[in-house]
Amino acid sequence: MRIGPSLALFVLTSIPIVVQAQSAGVDDQTRKSVELQIEEWKRQVARNPQDYKVLTAIATAYGSLGRYSESIEVYREAIAIRPAFPEAHLGLAITYGFLGKQTEKITECKTAIRLRPKYGEAHASLGMSYGRVGRYPEAIHELRTALELDLTTAQQADAHFALGLAYAFSGQFPAALTQQDALMRLDSGRGADLKQMIARVLAAAVGSESRP
Repeated sequence: MRIGPSLALFVLTSIPIVVQAQSAGVDDQTRKSVELQIEEWKRQVARNPQDYKVLTAIATAYGSLGRYSESIEVYREAIAIRPAFPEAHLGLAITYGFLGKQTEKITECKTAIRLRPKYGEAHASLGMSYGRVGRYPEAIHELRTALELDLTTAQQADAHFALGLAYAFSGQFPAALTQQDALMRLDSGRGADLKQMIARVLAAAVGSESRP
């Protein structure tokens, strides 16, 4: 029993749980601090226009403020200087993800992985994008790969959550619940959220099969 993309979209949009990370709002003090840091980094770039690492930091900071167009522009500047810098490609991919541009995100994630094959965060981001567009076998492969690599605890939790959903939408409910168990050990709140979503996916799948 596999859940088609249209039914998966129905399930996702009918559940009041955020399933894709979004840039959190920042308070005024934090925003001013980030903006001051951006200005300092810009002065560094003025002294050394080829400093792709500082440009990447600026782009990431813009993204944290929700200034995605500026973030994309500066990531592209960094990549133009150093095309083989995987962090810039992944940062650009994540920014595309915030804008819902999954095709562009997938392309940049693949580039980051080509440059650094054991880049756990890039594999996880790629898997999440595959899940968002209904390419569940590929999502499962990338997310399982990511969980075998170096991830922070928060990144592991994101990967288990996304992998549980990919298994559920593929009709592999025992495997989905295994991911829910793993997530419970990292973050009980998110584990409970995943359990609820798996139940909704199963109910939707059973309901679709019972209709003539």
